Amino acid sequence: MEPDLFCLKCLEYLELAHPTLVLQAVEKVLRSQIEDISSSTARKVIAVAARLMGSDANMPLDTKQAASDVLVAVGCGFPGEVLQTMCVIDEDVQPEIMWLNTLAHLLRANVSGTMPHLLNVLTRLLPQMVNVLSVHSVEAHSRAPVQVALCSVLTSACTSLQEYVSGPGGSADPTVKKQDFAPVIDSAFETILKCWLVLDGRNLQSLRLQETLVGALAAMSPLLSPETLQANVTQLVAASVEVYKHSSNGEALGQNVRQILLAALEPGFTSHHVAIYSSVDSLLRALHQEICARQETRPPVDEDNAVLSSLTLLANAFPKKVAKFIVGQLKSSSEPGRAGSAAMLAHLLRAAGKADSLAPRGPGEPSFYGPSSTIFCKILEGRRAQLKEQVPEILHAVQPCLPHLTDRQLRVVAHIVSQCPEELTKALLNEALPLDRSSRVLWRALGSESKMSRRLLAFLMRKLPRDPAEDCVSAARRTLAVTTAMQELLAVPGGTGPFQRVFPRLFGALLLHTDCREEIPQEAGTPSQDTPREPSISREIVLALKALLARAKLRKATDQLKQEAAWAKLRSPDSHPEGVRLLARAMVEHAGPQLPGIMEVLVPSLSSDREQHRVTATAFFSEVSMWLRAALTAPRSAVLQLLGGSEKPLLKSLKRRAQDPCVRVRLLLFQGIERSTAAQVTEHGRELLAILCSGLQDADVADRQAVLGALSALSQVLPHLRRDSVSRDVAAGVLERITALWEREEAELRCAGATVLGNLCRCPAVTAHIRHELQVALVQLALHLQDPSPEVTQACLLTLNNSGSVLDLDTVRTLISRNQDRGALFVDGFLEDLAAVLASDFPEALDGAFSCVLDCLNSRSPAVRANAAVFTGSLINNTPQAHLGRRRWQEVVRALMRAEQVESDALAKSCAARALENCSASQRQSAATQPVWKRFFGPRGDGRR
Repeated sequence: MEPDLFCLKCLEYLELAHPTLVLQAVEKVLRSQIEDISSSTARKVIAVAARLMGSDANMPLDTKQAASDVLVAVGCGFPGEVLQTMCVIDEDVQPEIMWLNTLAHLLRANVSGTMPHLLNVLTRLLPQMVNVLSVHSVEAHSRAPVQVALCSVLTSACTSLQEYVSGPGGSADPTVKKQDFAPVIDSAFETILKCWLVLDGRNLQSLRLQETLVGALAAMSPLLSPETLQANVTQLVAASVEVYKHSSNGEALGQNVRQILLAALEPGFTSHHVAIYSSVDSLLRALHQEICARQETRPPVDEDNAVLSSLTLLANAFPKKVAKFIVGQLKSSSEPGRAGSAAMLAHLLRAAGKADSLAPRGPGEPSFYGPSSTIFCKILEGRRAQLKEQVPEILHAVQPCLPHLTDRQLRVVAHIVSQCPEELTKALLNEALPLDRSSRVLWRALGSESKMSRRLLAFLMRKLPRDPAEDCVSAARRTLAVTTAMQELLAVPGGTGPFQRVFPRLFGALLLHTDCREEIPQEAGTPSQDTPREPSISREIVLALKALLARAKLRKATDQLKQEAAWAKLRSPDSHPEGVRLLARAMVEHAGPQLPGIMEVLVPSLSSDREQHRVTATAFFSEVSMWLRAALTAPRSAVLQLLGGSEKPLLKSLKRRAQDPCVRVRLLLFQGIERSTAAQVTEHGRELLAILCSGLQDADVADRQAVLGALSALSQVLPHLRRDSVSRDVAAGVLERITALWEREEAELRCAGATVLGNLCRCPAVTAHIRHELQVALVQLALHLQDPSPEVTQACLLTLNNSGSVLDLDTVRTLISRNQDRGALFVDGFLEDLAAVLASDFPEALDGAFSCVLDCLNSRSPAVRANAAVFTGSLINNTPQAHLGRRRWQEVVRALMRAEQVESDALAKSCAARALENCSASQRQSAATQPVWKRFFGPRGDGRR
């Protein structure tokens, strides 16, 4: 049957059958299918139920109750219609208790539906509260049930309104505003407090009424205006405590006090705090009495218990008073008193970081810390997972009291919070820097267990920022925090076995941050009495690195580094690479088993985006590779022998740094190679030569310092190369890069290029592959004998005097001697004689010689162009006619003819003209008929230099 039809049929049978049963059937349908009931049917049901509920005293009570239940059920779907019917109140008549109870039930059953009508309901109800005490009213003994019913309505109304306006999105109806209810709630509150409430513990019936009245007052307190609450909160608290004294109803005490405190201690109303301050002691005594009673008669209380919640609110607002009270009760001679105090303390500790504000802000009495720490330990042991998110809060709360604790008490605190080590670490890293005594003890307590120490060290290492030296105070602060914490963890004595697993990664992470030059601003780290030093990042990181080596029991390494002043060098920007180099040497000598792991950690840094990381890694590896080579060629230990497998991949990685955009990286690499011993070069010459060749790429435009470093290293390597270490391509590549230097503007580079050429000529492993190319290079060198720099000229002459077997050394020296007068070389004569010797004794080098002079005739140096013209004239004049036919002499003649016409330098022009005189007329004519000028002169063919 349709719900509508069913309800209507039931109304017809009310007079014929049992009305109670019929009403109960209607209620059941309404509760399950209210959405299917039409408004016309609902109005009929409301009218009938209201009539029956308001009938005379002859109507059975169960029928009236059934009618009340029907009104509540239909009110869940049609609240406005029900309330409209119920609020037709005669102010001169005392309200029916059944009506008031029905209203209270409806307000709780349909919060959202009744709230838009609530203000009207309360406004109509207020005069009834006044009339209850009027002279015309009934006697006091029959007045109490009406007062209880009215309080029930007020309690339901206030509770529902609080829920309605405090929802996630606020009030669903914007017209329902909490402040609009304040006037009517204030009036009802004052009526009950000042007119109804007469505290009398001798009368049991009166006592039950008093409990109800105080409960209603407490429920109204969050909705009172601030002025009314401030004026009456002390009296309200006193009433709650007084009622509890006579009734011992602890649940009512907790509910009432919690609501009062929530209202009075709301943030922003400091005047309420002042008003309630004088009542704190009496409240604590009442709460303590209830908690003590529960220790004897009931099982452990639930954490959501209202009594304990009230205690938490008091502890948050008045920590010193609460702490002082608990300390006093802990000294009590009464066993139940001490047990209750311990239960209070246990609850507050479980409620961390709300409750721990007891320890830091308390009076600092030793009798408080002992029990609290013991209880806290027991609590946390079983609640690790639940406390993870609260560790920072706990630490923040206990931090102020730490300086007042002994080391033993600090270790207890550390044990407590170490139940969640990673969360604790995160929280500690946010503490002020530099660390005070208490924070250092906490870190050391965490590091006392080797397993946890490894976990924390690995965690801290991940917290090191990628680039702490950038202009970012937060990154600088984090680096300092991490390294300072590492120092404390590593300072704990203990075995090194398990620790060795994390050592390589930690060493690498710290080493890469030793270059951090940021200073922590004063506000980020205020020096304390314990730690007056200035917080410097590089200083702290170096200290952490020293502590790391000490923890690894590398005493010999630390002593060696101290003697060599390596720690100070690491902290200085200018000497930092040297400090890294000394550290690398110490690690090779004293920490061999750790090197493979360290190398694995640091190799990626060779390609880091951050320049300083590449500098540090290159400085370390260039030294490591050298010392490894020394160890492998002069056997010293089985450990170092095993490291040989790491060297070739390392050299391959280092080769890429030879063209690093950072000059300092390249210099460090070349300096490491330069320090190699003869045996090391013999063993790894191919790899070293490849690195240097790569470093000399684009030598004609590369940075001066980098090229000088590569040339210096090359000069050290060449004498010790084996023939099978050098290929023709590598040798030719090196020579090409050397000769390109002679056109550089920097005299240092031209001088170094001349010196290295001499070394190439004296290296059998090189001359075996490129003898003819070296002969041509010596010719080109000779053309630079009149360099503007005397040092370059001297270097060229020295190289020619020591050219080894590439040219006939005796002949070259004879030519130099023949053209010297009192130590001064007559260059033109020497060049003419050298050309004649080359044409007659080294015909295989003529093609290269002609190519060489073609390049030099276009040199940026006028002296070189003049020398090239002189040498060319002699070369053509002394080359047999048969050889000229297959040489590039025609290109050279055309170059001379062009120079004679467009050369801007007088000496070079004169030399070109004199060289042409050595050519026959037919040779000049033959060269002039070939239209290939531009091919030889290129963009400078117009005479511009």
